[in-house]
Amino acid sequence: MRTPRILRVSVSLAALVASFLLGCIVAAKKAWLQPIVAVTIVNQTGQKIEQLSLDHKSSSSEGTVNLQPLASGERVVARFYQAGEGIYTISALLADGKSLKGQAGYVESGYSVTEVLAQQGAQQR
Repeated sequence: MRTPRILRVSVSLAALVASFLLGCIVAAKKAWLQPIVAVTIVNQTGQKIEQLSLDHKSSSSEGTVNLQPLASGERVVARFYQAGEGIYTISALLADGKSLKGQAGYVESGYSVTEVLAQQGAQQR
């Protein structure tokens, strides 16, 4: 006996919808296609960073991410919303009172970059 055409079409359509919904759930869980930038900051200054901040700016928004103090050799990740292209700068105050300011770094939505803070300043890797 042949399967009615309407049943085959309905089953195929249900499978297609289920696959799409499963893909949406996986994408949401893994944060795919999110306009988030992640900047990893590594402290290689040889001393504790007492104050650490990251300023970011784009054509539509700007803000500051204040981060916790960071011991020598530790790292921290700053995450922020970025729609399109933008720039960021890192500022740090070391335990000895020296102030470090990195050069502007370029980012787009979804970028992940690493900045290494040393006595000479910040270097992007």
